[in-house]
Amino acid sequence: MRPIFQVTARTHRTGAKFTAVPVGMPTCDNTVVWGFAHGAELFHHLKYESRLPVEEVYYPDAGGGGAFCAIRMAESATQDQVQDTVAELKDRPGNDPTKYTVVTDHDIDIHDPDCLVWALSFRTARLRDFTFVPTRAGGLDPSGSPAGSGHGTLRAEGDEPDFTRIIINATRKWAYPPVALPTRPYMERGLELWTQHPDLPRPRMRQPWYGYTLGFWSDELQRFADMMVRGEYLELGREMVGRHQPVSEEMVARRPQPGK
Repeated sequence: MRPIFQVTARTHRTGAKFTAVPVGMPTCDNTVVWGFAHGAELFHHLKYESRLPVEEVYYPDAGGGGAFCAIRMAESATQDQVQDTVAELKDRPGNDPTKYTVVTDHDIDIHDPDCLVWALSFRTARLRDFTFVPTRAGGLDPSGSPAGSGHGTLRAEGDEPDFTRIIINATRKWAYPPVALPTRPYMERGLELWTQHPDLPRPRMRQPWYGYTLGFWSDELQRFADMMVRGEYLELGREMVGRHQPVSEEMVARRPQPGK
């Protein structure tokens, strides 16, 4: 809804300039203002009204400041609290303009598209983690019906309206292997060596820029890693030989035959 009001009087400066707010291709005034306003409102609702462990809410300019939302949970958030957040998002008013909402773990930089794609690619299951919520309107979104069709923004082309909000739970549901990068002490030492050469451009670190554990890492695996750091490859190889097993039928993934 866009209310209309009747102006009966106004005051002004002599020689004042009126600055219009254009609605156009992001980034523009409209997307910046909408993104900030929507993000602040949703963050306040989730963190302070609903008491959920939400660390950050971000509406990127590329989504028009309203169509795409990313939410970063606090490090202390449990999976039950993530599900409570999804349920709270599902119950948002029907005129919520957000088409896609991605809920991520604390280690995801929601301002970095590459980091978001990483989370979507490896922390979601296609049926379990996608929630579809019917909604009423498409706002300025032209994907619901063809321009000039007369359908406006209140219903989509065809018999079944397709104005739907999608909430994606892109958080880890269980322990993961470590991030496959050198750990922080090695990366910090590398940065120290790099900065000793003033002619080299200063690197811009992006999350994740060093390896860290995500729950699935045993003392034995750490021992193997320590052996490699010390250069004990031959000793480690001899230990691995003792673990070799002959290939069995159960180990071979056979492609199913047609008609079977």
